[in-house]
Amino acid sequence: MIDKLDLEVPRKMSFRKDFARHWNNPNNDKILHKKTGGLYLVRADLRDVGIPAMLSVGHKHHEKLGPKLEVMGAGGMTFSEWAAVHDALFDGEPYDDAILRVDLTADVRGVSVDSFGRAMWCKFKATNQQEYGEFQHRITSVNRFAAQTLYYGRKPRQIRFYDKTRHRQQVLLPQLHREQKKRGEQLSSFFDEYGYEPHEIVTRAERQMGARETSEAWGIHTLGEIHRLAQCDPFERLRFADDAKVTKQLAEVEGARRMLIDLLRERIQADGLDCTKAWSRATFRKADSYRKFWRENEHLIIDSNPLISREKLTSQYQASISEQLAA
Repeated sequence: MIDKLDLEVPRKMSFRKDFARHWNNPNNDKILHKKTGGLYLVRADLRDVGIPAMLSVGHKHHEKLGPKLEVMGAGGMTFSEWAAVHDALFDGEPYDDAILRVDLTADVRGVSVDSFGRAMWCKFKATNQQEYGEFQHRITSVNRFAAQTLYYGRKPRQIRFYDKTRHRQQVLLPQLHREQKKRGEQLSSFFDEYGYEPHEIVTRAERQMGARETSEAWGIHTLGEIHRLAQCDPFERLRFADDAKVTKQLAEVEGARRMLIDLLRERIQADGLDCTKAWSRATFRKADSYRKFWRENEHLIIDSNPLISREKLTSQYQASISEQLAA
């Protein structure tokens, strides 16, 4: 599923006449919540006028860049609804909008964040961290493994796993309740809004592809090409136990090699796989020696989890985004 969508509208594409009249009227600046600051000369929140979007106009450093259109609540919308947001503001085809950022997600039921952290690692990402505690009071640590969020890499190009049930309970549902109170509506229950009970585990796997990464990675440049994302694998950099080449069974290994493997398996249970890999890498003076050791023993060190695999994660993503893009 696409959970966030930021687009760049071609600079030469003009506003619709009716929207331009309201945009250029200084009496509407408060209604449109116009602000200055950041990378753009003007930034406006259009939600109070019935358009689920943030609009930024006039890049300060690159005059040739067009307006930035952030579709708010994109995860709960379909392709035709994204196009309708563009059509409410601009004359011209929405298919020509360049993709600045998409967040590609898959929701996995019944598997906790720390279970993912013990069963996989990420290639080509030198930065990883685990977060603990509540969404409002978070502490970062690598000494314990009860992580609620796993990060691989840094923004604007990052892979993360987090507790989606907790996020909905502590952030999204209270926000919805505040809006419903303002409108005098009855408050929605967790089940009514999300379709499952709040005690169920749902972990969200998310790849943030900012800085036009879809163009660089897969040659997908514009909104008109966005359907091609359904054939892509946003989690291609993740490596799972099933990806390891099996050469021996654990029962066949003994002596110092067996003791080291058992030690690493214990550390994975306590600290997670990425932290364990970082610790073991530091004990080798030569990177080639470490890579050879890991390649030969990876299948013995990592326990396979039947609920966690590349196939399951990718198929869930592709099913959800295909449904979203079809409408």
